[in-house]
Amino acid sequence: MSSPRTAFEDIPCLEVCDLQANAANTEKRINCTNVMLRQIADSSSFLTSPQTEIPPELFGHFTMFGQMPVLRMKIYKPAELPEMEIITTPSVQAEMRRLEEENDIPTPEVQASANMRVMFEKHKMRVAGKAGFVLGTEKRTWQEGLLLMNDASVLTSVVLFQGLKSSHPRIHTRYRFELARQYLEKKRPFLDFGSSHHVISSAGLGMHQDRLNPYADLELMALSWCLIKPGGIFFLSVPSHSKTDFLKWNAYRVYGPARLSHLASSWRVVDMADDVVPMSTSRVWVLQKPDDSSSLNNS
Repeated sequence: MSSPRTAFEDIPCLEVCDLQANAANTEKRINCTNVMLRQIADSSSFLTSPQTEIPPELFGHFTMFGQMPVLRMKIYKPAELPEMEIITTPSVQAEMRRLEEENDIPTPEVQASANMRVMFEKHKMRVAGKAGFVLGTEKRTWQEGLLLMNDASVLTSVVLFQGLKSSHPRIHTRYRFELARQYLEKKRPFLDFGSSHHVISSAGLGMHQDRLNPYADLELMALSWCLIKPGGIFFLSVPSHSKTDFLKWNAYRVYGPARLSHLASSWRVVDMADDVVPMSTSRVWVLQKPDDSSSLNNS
């Protein structure tokens, strides 16, 4: 007996989840109303525990029907976190001091943020004095710290998987369903830029007790596209490979030519940081929403 359909499943994903939609490198049309309604419906669903195997009915979707083979890993379980993490002015100031002090120290944590740091500084004119968001804020707010160091005026930390709030005057926290509702009220994009480091690659795999969704990464990219004003930019960092795509279940996706073409569809690639850190597998793309993007938004 099949499970009853949910409100989330009743809202079509349309071209965002269509793996044939940009087969000839055409740009996908994004229905922002549907994108936001799916984010609102999806935010109320959580798994009780990570799945050890991909459900058979979803296997083809997770593997792009053979284009994205699965590499087995140990099953990652959600870390035990306090119910609510709090971003405070002292905590952000401490993070900014750490970033300045460790700028030239080759620790793994510094390596993880080096490419992002380079791109933030290189494109400071697109950040300074502007309002942006960080998608999937981490416990240590190094992205927010780097963006404030590059004179971002105000930041929204988008909560995906854990409770988070902020008392910092220039950092606000919002759950993605709150941003989705805000968009539906405004009927237009309202942020100048966005940033995401790795969290998109693990979305929909259940590691964070989130709903199993083979297209969750593409949907988060669509969410970002809808939130950003025409001409605005998005700093994207994901695990990548120059020749092949694969899925490390249940931890993250590694983006090769096939999946990346869908991830970046409807954006313009304006810059890329590669091998800033030797042996790094985390490239950073600077993507721009086209100035004339009205033809791609069919909401």
